[in-house]
Amino acid sequence: MSTRDTGVPEGFTPTGTIATTTDRRRVVFATVVGTTVEWYDFFIYAFAAGLVFAELFFAPAGVEFAQLLSFITVGIGMPLGAGLGLGLGGFTPALGPRGMWIGLIAGLTVAALLLCRRFLHSSRRVAVTT
Repeated sequence: MSTRDTGVPEGFTPTGTIATTTDRRRVVFATVVGTTVEWYDFFIYAFAAGLVFAELFFAPAGVEFAQLLSFITVGIGMPLGAGLGLGLGGFTPALGPRGMWIGLIAGLTVAALLLCRRFLHSSRRVAVTT
């Protein structure tokens, strides 16, 4: 990426915004795809919380309270995810974008493994009847 006399990279305006129509379309497309994936992620999680999580994870709390606890996890998870994204954004200059992606993927992998561990532990208590 070369710079002009003003020190601004090519393809960007002096304020740092994207100057070309092609680049704007790419940004809009990437934003729409990312938002769609994120929305479906929360939608599927909320759907699973309503149908499965109460019985699977919170059964000792009772039927009604287990359902409430299940939906509370959705209510906590949505703002927490956004908050983590905003909070971790401050580390991007130090780690670089690649470092942030690696850290984010590593953190999500650990969280998924912990959830799977909890799921396997809970499923051992479920009796299979034929």
